[in-house]
Amino acid sequence: ILGSKHPRIQGSTSIGGTLGVGTSQSTALHVSNTNPIFRLQNENGNYFDYNNTSGNDLELSYNGGSALLHLTNGGNLGIGTNNPADGQLQVQGSSTSDWMGYFYNTNSAGIGVHVETAATADEQALRISTGSPNRVRMAVLGNGKIGVGGATPKAHFHISSSGENINSTTASLLVQGSGSEVFAVEGTNGRL
Repeated sequence: ILGSKHPRIQGSTSIGGTLGVGTSQSTALHVSNTNPIFRLQNENGNYFDYNNTSGNDLELSYNGGSALLHLTNGGNLGIGTNNPADGQLQVQGSSTSDWMGYFYNTNSAGIGVHVETAATADEQALRISTGSPNRVRMAVLGNGKIGVGGATPKAHFHISSSGENINSTTASLLVQGSGSEVFAVEGTNGRL
C-alpha cells in the first residue's frame, strides 16, 4: 500500500502473501513510516505508539507520553527509562506505593527467583544498594561469600557495621526467637 492517502480496512479482511505499508513488501508484513512507525488505537482515542529514535532504538509509548519500553540497538531493554545503559534489563520508576519488581508464584509447591552467573571469584553475583549516593547493603559474591553492610566480604558470612553502611548505634547481629533453641553453631566436632 503506497501513496499519501491513509487507507482504512474495516471488517474481516484476509490477505494472502505479503503486505507492505509505505514500502514495497519484503516480509509477511513490512511497515515503513516516520514516527510513529506504528500506532494501535482503541475506539476511545487512547493509543500505543511504536517509535524509532534518533539512535535507531525502538520505543513504545502511550498517548504520546514518555517511553514505557525502550529497546536499544545493542539489546538493552529499559522499562520506565529511555537510556538503559546500566544493564541488559533496567527498570526505573519513582513510585512510593508500588514495588519496582514483584515476582509471585501462585503455585503452593512453586519456586521463586533464580539468579545465576558464571562468576566464581570476588565478582558480585547479587548486590542490594540503597540511598543516594547508593551504598551497598548486601552482596553475594561468585565464590559464595555473603556480605551484609559491605561489598567485599572476607568470610563466608561477613557483617560490617563500620563506616556509613550501618548506623553505629545498631547492633551488628540480633538473633531473636521464641523456641527453646534460638541460636546454634554446628561443626565437625559437634555443636558449640
